[in-house]
Amino acid sequence: MGCYLVVICIHINHYLDEYLRKEMQNNIDYQDFIKNTGNINLSDKQFLVFAGINENIIRYFMLAADKNDIVYEWNTNEDTVREFGTLFDFLRYYRKITTSKITGKHNNDFKELTTGHLL
Repeated sequence: MGCYLVVICIHINHYLDEYLRKEMQNNIDYQDFIKNTGNINLSDKQFLVFAGINENIIRYFMLAADKNDIVYEWNTNEDTVREFGTLFDFLRYYRKITTSKITGKHNNDFKELTTGHLL
């Protein structure tokens, strides 16, 4: 479990940078993405990418300023954005698609989270 949390935290730190958000907002390559999110201001909404799969082709992000736990899925190949679900939904999904680096078993990460121990 710890290995994945470290990877996610490193990924989060990269996208917490206000400078990066401003650069993305003004970069022509991100304009389709911004349009598909309703022309949001990435800085104002505190855009936060916290995970990626398929070599980051699919990215998962939140808008921290919204103060909810909604996760969005961004397909960078197709420049599409959709609401994925809650952060809890994402953690359950992530657990299902990963293999534990410790045990080598599938569906082993975040076991406590998906069985309600954290609640």
